[in-house]
Amino acid sequence: MAWYSDRYRGRLTVGMTMRRPRASDWCMLRTSPGRTLALAQSLLAAGLDAWTPSEIHSRRRPRSKATIEIEAPIMPTFVFARAAMIPELMRIQAMPISPHPPFSIFRHLGEIPLLHDHEILNLRAVAELAQRKRLKKSHRYVFPVGEQVKVAEGNFTGLEGIVEGGDGKYALVCFGGSMQFKIATFLLRSDDIDGASGEASGPRTAAQAV
Repeated sequence: MAWYSDRYRGRLTVGMTMRRPRASDWCMLRTSPGRTLALAQSLLAAGLDAWTPSEIHSRRRPRSKATIEIEAPIMPTFVFARAAMIPELMRIQAMPISPHPPFSIFRHLGEIPLLHDHEILNLRAVAELAQRKRLKKSHRYVFPVGEQVKVAEGNFTGLEGIVEGGDGKYALVCFGGSMQFKIATFLLRSDDIDGASGEASGPRTAAQAV
């Protein structure tokens, strides 16, 4: 992490490098939790490179069994914007009436911390991983009773067992003796080996199992 100063003089302070932002740097903006997504979307629509990590949550409708999907910020109050846009962001802040949700540019000890692009890429990877897991969990898989499976993710990674039941969302797996565990089916893989590819096959969907 480096630091940007609008009072830049090419000087150094203890542990901090005062420099102009590079094109790949990012700064942090702060807003209220409920305006996090709206701010990122508003700035992006105005042509400013802004982003905040988000994920989709499923919620049940009031007095109904139906569910709806709601996008929510992973880091409420934080929006990331390209540091090259700091002068423009300052101009927006100074406007008597702004077309964007209210925000402030995050400062520490009077200076603006700059994030390297790879730090934002790491955050994007976390958000994408959360999305992939959500999509996995939304699918139901049916493993036939007696099929041998291996745990591909989670606390039991690498363990092999026999399916003794399940409802598509979870499978009851016996790992030997009386060791039976209820495991989400998206964490399991079949031990059947495809003769042509030599790769372990994945679970089957309810439609494929019929």
